[in-house]
Amino acid sequence: MSNILDYVRTYGNETFTERHFSSADALVLAQLSYMDWSEAVPGLKDEKDFIRLKDLLYFEDLERMIRWSVSKTGNRELFYQAANSKRFGEVKLNYYLDIWNEDANVQLSALTFLLPCGRACVTFRGTDESINGWKESFSMVYRFPVPAQEYAAIYLNQVGKRIDNPLIVCGHSKGGNLAVYASVCCDDNIRQRIRRIYNFDGPGFWEEFLADERYKETVPKIRKYVAPESFIGLLLKDEATTFMVECKSKGMQQHDPYQWELFRGRLRRVSKYNCKRRQSGEGLNTRILAAPKEKCRAVIDGFFDAAADSGVQKLPELNKEYTLEVLRRFRGNCKYDRESLIVFARLMLYMLPGRKILR
Repeated sequence: MSNILDYVRTYGNETFTERHFSSADALVLAQLSYMDWSEAVPGLKDEKDFIRLKDLLYFEDLERMIRWSVSKTGNRELFYQAANSKRFGEVKLNYYLDIWNEDANVQLSALTFLLPCGRACVTFRGTDESINGWKESFSMVYRFPVPAQEYAAIYLNQVGKRIDNPLIVCGHSKGGNLAVYASVCCDDNIRQRIRRIYNFDGPGFWEEFLADERYKETVPKIRKYVAPESFIGLLLKDEATTFMVECKSKGMQQHDPYQWELFRGRLRRVSKYNCKRRQSGEGLNTRILAAPKEKCRAVIDGFFDAAADSGVQKLPELNKEYTLEVLRRFRGNCKYDRESLIVFARLMLYMLPGRKILR
């Protein structure tokens, strides 16, 4: 089965006039947003023209651009293939924004693509490998809105005032959540210009957001794609049209878009999946929603404090020598009832790369 790299190879010679923009294109652009464009693409405040993707082939420091990517090998190949293709090479980039503040626990990156067909695609980066980024993502369990969500809405407003194109908004993981939040909370005139919103395995929201009239107005435009065994897209609640995609891998590795299968240029819907793991994840999400937010905050903060105290800087390190030390410190930091500790320890262990959920 093919993935987005095969998609670019197969359909890269077709323009957006010959083959209309699809969810596969949105996933390609969402994945490209994981790259660090700070030295190559004009920023939101630069007041400079868009730059074509194919012109960035001559940028010297590609390794710097992919340094924070979770899928470095895949992103390197995707960039080269897309930039060299007829379909994506003429796509233009601008308004790069990157906000990082460990003290305020905020991580946000956004980028706008101008398509040859006349539409603009606003993309929000998902969580990178950093502990700071993952802590903010988990804080959605007890905090609403998180800083990245508020910044995302501001960004979409600012881009919408600079260009008058019809808009597509998308993102993977936390980026998908930010795409939905920004589309709902942006100015009315900008929201009306949004044609489609793609949330690729991103978390949902609390009931208070789903009850917002602006969300109800926007939800028909949202398309959400989730991996069967990934917990991220299942977290919290959502009312958007949701599709389950076929994946090549198992467990949390399914959160990686390069593991998602495509068929004839479209994301392939799942035919079968691990029902027990899915049910376990759904049950865990139900228990999270029922828990007091302050208890969620204490346990989640306790876990990430333990990670920081252990010297962990990136999430993949939790699968190496740090794991047992982090869990030992986590247990020592949390002084709450056994049930809440079990629930949220399971949540954290669900996230560890290559590990199975505790049952």
